[in-house]
Amino acid sequence: MADAIAKLEPHRTMHLRGFDRRGAAAAMHSASGGGVTVSGVFRDAADFAVLMLYDADDFFGHPRWRYLPDFDFTGIELQVDVLFTNLQPLDSPKYPSIDWPYLDVTKGDGSSAQVKLWDHAALQAGTFSVASGTITVVDNG
Repeated sequence: MADAIAKLEPHRTMHLRGFDRRGAAAAMHSASGGGVTVSGVFRDAADFAVLMLYDADDFFGHPRWRYLPDFDFTGIELQVDVLFTNLQPLDSPKYPSIDWPYLDVTKGDGSSAQVKLWDHAALQAGTFSVASGTITVVDNG
C-alpha cells in the first residue's frame, strides 16, 4: 500500500542545494521519518550547503505524481535538534555573510522572512562550550 507524503518528512521532502564551486562537498544521509544527517567537507569560510526542509513545488517528482504546491502550515510545529562539530555556532557574533543563523522562509504570497534560529533555541543537554586555548611561551635565551 502506498504511503501518504506529509510536509517536512526528512526522507521524503528534504534535499540539499547551494554547493559552492570552491570544493565544498556535502551529503544528506541516514534519512528516516524522524531525522536526517548532513555531513560535509568545507574548505573555505564561504563554502556552504543548504538543507531544504520543504519546497512548495516538487521539482523531483514525475509530473503525473508530484504533489501540488501547498503553503498551508496550519497546526504544524517545527522542532529541530541541531548538533554540529567544527562549524559556525548559531550564537556567533560574526556577521552572517550567508544566512547560516537563520531559517529562510518564502511565503505563499511570494514575500520572504528570516527566523533567527538562536532566538528559538533551547539547550537539550550539557553546556554551551566557550572557545578556549592555551599558549605556552618558552624563553630559550
